Amino acid sequence: MKGNLPTFLHLGQSWHIETRAALAAIADYANDLKALESGAKWSDLGLSQRREASKSTYEKAGASGRVAVIHLTGVMRLQDGLCSDGIQTLAANLRGASQDPTVSSIFVEANTGGGESLAGQEFMNAVAESAKPVVFYAHFLASAGVMASLHADAVFAAGPQTEVGSIGVRSTVDNEMMDWYVQNFTDYYADTSENKNEEFRGLQQGDASKLIETLNLADELFMSEVRATRKLKGGKAMEAETLSGRMFFASDAEKRGLIDGIKTRTEAMAYAEKLAAQYQKSGRPKKGKKMANILEGTLIGKALGIGTAETDEIVVSTLETKFTELNATAETLAASNTDLSGKLAVAEGRAEVAETSLSALTNRTLVLETENEQLVSKASSLLEEKSALENSVKDLEAEKTRLSKNLSALLVGNAAPRTSNENADSESIEKQARKVFGGEVAVA
Repeated sequence: MKGNLPTFLHLGQSWHIETRAALAAIADYANDLKALESGAKWSDLGLSQRREASKSTYEKAGASGRVAVIHLTGVMRLQDGLCSDGIQTLAANLRGASQDPTVSSIFVEANTGGGESLAGQEFMNAVAESAKPVVFYAHFLASAGVMASLHADAVFAAGPQTEVGSIGVRSTVDNEMMDWYVQNFTDYYADTSENKNEEFRGLQQGDASKLIETLNLADELFMSEVRATRKLKGGKAMEAETLSGRMFFASDAEKRGLIDGIKTRTEAMAYAEKLAAQYQKSGRPKKGKKMANILEGTLIGKALGIGTAETDEIVVSTLETKFTELNATAETLAASNTDLSGKLAVAEGRAEVAETSLSALTNRTLVLETENEQLVSKASSLLEEKSALENSVKDLEAEKTRLSKNLSALLVGNAAPRTSNENADSESIEKQARKVFGGEVAVA
């Protein structure tokens, strides 16, 4: 590759590409050159077949219409190459399929390690503009390929061996070519163009700081786009690792939020058809996240943690989970309500018994109060009778005292001779004494 002009013209260019894929592409290119050097003809290289394989195709998926299949393969170059369509052509095909009334959905079958930064951006824009659902089906998806998929409705891995990631920006400088350029050329700039080509001018002086500064800015834009369109998982530390440029096998990529699952090609195609049926009713919303866009910012969306990064499938799954939880809570509350109803019925029964007892006690109290009043009245009458009896006793005691005195006087008088009148008085006194004291009274 020494002295190759295309390499020199890409000196310092920003790439979104995974190194293994880049080296594999270079190896294929070198093998083709080696074959030509060995006497092979251009037709022997199968260039026309390769170009034909990169063309978009159409498949009949169901009642909704045809599925446009875009083959995103190899190094992503903005312009057409010798044996493959460039991203501008693929993006144009995707936009055409989006406007084709016979097309229901767009299926991007990807096997790419990335490529030029601008190529990833161009394809990403075409996906975002699509009026039809776009589903990515990835065998290998890295760097610019990941960028291309960010606005897709769903990204599925073809199997557990699929690798996804390499989010980052790089630039490769051919030091030998740079030395040759510095030794053979001198660049002059206007006094007012002090910042023109500052990255390249720095490299000429052995200073890569300006180039790295530009790469950092490009990487931040890349990472911001990933954060905005994919709901990355696992917290800050895991998110930083996801965006650090590492590749991840399918299951790990799904856990990190880079893809939406692992499916067979048939399953992924069926999913695209399912989305097509949904979007034919109201059109494809921005980013294909119809339900998420509706729910984002609402109380339900906030409660469920739904943002625009979720696909309809994730939103439905989240809602189903939440509804299952609410249904379980409702059943628990219903059971509690039944239990409370039973306890309330028991309490009401006890209350009725208590009320009946209270009524009986009230009636008994009234009876006792009446009897008490009667007893008080009877006691008052008895007290009055007692007082009358006591007065009678006092009168009898007085009469007794008087009679006793008379009796004593009579007894004394019996000791002297009595006249006939006195005898008559004595008999009268005796009768009265008998009346009062009863019995016999001896008269001396």
